[in-house]
Amino acid sequence: MALLELNNVSSGYGKMVILEKIDMYIDKGEIVSLLGPNGAGKTTLLNTIFGLADIFEGDIKFNGVSLKGKSPDKIAALGIGYSPQQQNIFPNFTVEENLLLGAYLRRDKEIKKDIEEIFEIFPEIERRRRNLAKTLSGGERQMLAVARALMLKPKLLLCDEPTAGLAPKAASLLAKKIKEIRERGTTIIMVEQNAKIALSISDRTYVLAGGRIVAHDSSANFLIKKDFESLYFK
Repeated sequence: MALLELNNVSSGYGKMVILEKIDMYIDKGEIVSLLGPNGAGKTTLLNTIFGLADIFEGDIKFNGVSLKGKSPDKIAALGIGYSPQQQNIFPNFTVEENLLLGAYLRRDKEIKKDIEEIFEIFPEIERRRRNLAKTLSGGERQMLAVARALMLKPKLLLCDEPTAGLAPKAASLLAKKIKEIRERGTTIIMVEQNAKIALSISDRTYVLAGGRIVAHDSSANFLIKKDFESLYFK
């Protein structure tokens, strides 16, 4: 059984349908990329999984449990974390306080230990742990956003354009961090505009256009298609 399954899902906001008849699956331990042009519905797909968009048709199951109609806090409690592209940190709190806020649903005594483990993955922000988040660089802020989402110890992490706006060096570094997160046991769905980075670190890729899935293959196969970007990013 797949970790996450979307079956014939149509979704959007209010009465506006953005996605139509989406069928996809995510297996445990994978990194799966969502690619496509601006306005294709990639962020809406993540929002649909996380309960921030309305499901009009179909169903989403996580570990066999339907997510349809569940609120984001209930979905997070089931084991799904979300690192959105915007408004993804608390700028007037310190780095460490942001991580503590990321563990808001937890009641165990391992939170401080897990913060130190997070800093092992992200030593770049460990050095700034007592600094306000608004003083961080763009790359450091994106690292903090992902790190904060990890504080709930999710089985599945949703990342919306984690390298957006970053310089190439910072983007490559963050991509390596995402691979390390997977190696530590977290499954990842990643929306990316940087197709080359996404394809280089993911196992499979879905391409969206006009609110529908128009292609699905292994990322390795997409990488060898010389006309990939011209076909799907017009």
